[in-house]
Amino acid sequence: MYPNNLTQDIADRFQMKLCTIRNAAHRLGLKKDKAWISKIARERTLDPNHGGRKFLFQKGSIPKNKGLKQSDYMSKESIEKSKKSRFKKGNKPHNAFKDWEEVLRKDSNGKSYWRIKVQGSKRLVYKNVWLWELHNGKIPKNHVVVFKDGNTQNCIIENLECISRVELMNRNTIHQYPEELKETIRLKNKINKKIKEKS
Repeated sequence: MYPNNLTQDIADRFQMKLCTIRNAAHRLGLKKDKAWISKIARERTLDPNHGGRKFLFQKGSIPKNKGLKQSDYMSKESIEKSKKSRFKKGNKPHNAFKDWEEVLRKDSNGKSYWRIKVQGSKRLVYKNVWLWELHNGKIPKNHVVVFKDGNTQNCIIENLECISRVELMNRNTIHQYPEELKETIRLKNKINKKIKEKS
């Protein structure tokens, strides 16, 4: 019952407090079913009244201060008070990167890459991409810059090469290995999947 029902519904059914049901489930080691949680989350996000969605500005809504001067909707005292907390012209946040500053950041796979703040750019760019384009010009469409030695932190021009996405896929595919190794890789992936499911 507990894994596939809302805790509040169970509490209402047995006329008990929500915390009592939660504590009992915890003591018994009961957990909600992951597939059920995903289903409920999807249903809730589709609800137009979910969370703060009903408080969002609707398309076509007109702001109350549209076309008004600040003095039309704020008192002189309020305007003066607000000046203290306004951004000054040319103000930069304390944590903004300086030109040519580098930082090591991890991607979604956990690999670390150097990023660099190029002069005139507001965002950090991948150093390997910037360095390649500095020496060789724009990267062609459907091409990527990779590291010859596989070390993503060894970011020097001699270690970079530009290859097509097809070539990248061929390098990373399981089909480049002998059959025995392919089977080992598949088994390892199955084991990792099972471990993730249990944790």
